[in-house]
Amino acid sequence: MQKFRGKDIAVFVLVLGILAAGVYSLIGSGGSSINTPAIASMTPEELAAENEMLTKQAHDASMELQMIAAGGSKSANMWVEKYCKDRKDAPLPEDPAAANIELKARVREARTVFEELQAEQRKEMHWLTQYYAEENEQTLEKLGIQSHKLL
Repeated sequence: MQKFRGKDIAVFVLVLGILAAGVYSLIGSGGSSINTPAIASMTPEELAAENEMLTKQAHDASMELQMIAAGGSKSANMWVEKYCKDRKDAPLPEDPAAANIELKARVREARTVFEELQAEQRKEMHWLTQYYAEENEQTLEKLGIQSHKLL
């Protein structure tokens, strides 16, 4: 049997952490899961406001992930290929409810990529701090990463 090196164990733990974060985002986070009945109960104005906020969040993720992908990150590059080919955000469905579901998926996947990069690079990711400040502070603490907020 081959001996495990510290690097192999670190990669294994990182992969487990990423999988756990993905499961958490699908099951336990509540706010980031797609909730069609909640969309149905929103007024058109509320849906438009939420879509505007999600569009900004997805666009900001797009800008940052494009720069990170240019630096060689495979996970960032996969997100960019899926959601912003040719440096343009992929078009959204015309229907506001369908657009809302698509935007939530983009933001959820961006968050997963940023969390993976944050754990991998052992440094705080601006996008996570900007949009998930309190939750990200707890994550940074668990990872032993100094927050820019504390500097």
